[in-house]
Amino acid sequence: DDVRQHFTGWSADGRFLLYGRDDPKTRWDILLVPTEGDRQPVPFLQTPFAEGPGSFSPDGRWIAYPSDDQGRFEVYVQPFPATGDKWQISTNGGQFPVWRSDGKELYYVSPDQKLMAVEVKPGGSFEATAPRVLFDLAPVRASGGDGYAVTAAGDRFLFVTTPEEGASLQFTVVTNWTAEAKK
Repeated sequence: DDVRQHFTGWSADGRFLLYGRDDPKTRWDILLVPTEGDRQPVPFLQTPFAEGPGSFSPDGRWIAYPSDDQGRFEVYVQPFPATGDKWQISTNGGQFPVWRSDGKELYYVSPDQKLMAVEVKPGGSFEATAPRVLFDLAPVRASGGDGYAVTAAGDRFLFVTTPEEGASLQFTVVTNWTAEAKK
């Protein structure tokens, strides 16, 4: 059997690798692999629904992920290690959650290609504000998906974009560049 797997991150303490696996029976699941001990995969979420990709919060206490358990993808957060608690973050669909490096904001992409932000309140339990639109990704042809990153302050974003229809791409290949650099 060909099982697709997709690495999505590390816990803050480096003790767990987080990845997604496409299982023919349970669809996309979220698994953890301890970096110590027997290093055997342990399911974090394994249901008949599609979950993932997952994203550890910077402090390692939470995992954000999308799931289609309600018929469309929504973004959720669960504690790590799992307790059974779960908070829905998106309100009208969402995928591809990414945490700001200080853990104070969580971003995701809405079905209509808008980048959404949710402020996360620090504390013993998970608290977040209602989602707000940051900007529309469609005019810049940003793919959303796994193709974006955010700076530590949350003030700049980097997106993978698709070229305009019919645009030709030109590449310049430089060979023997190390010899040129020595001159």
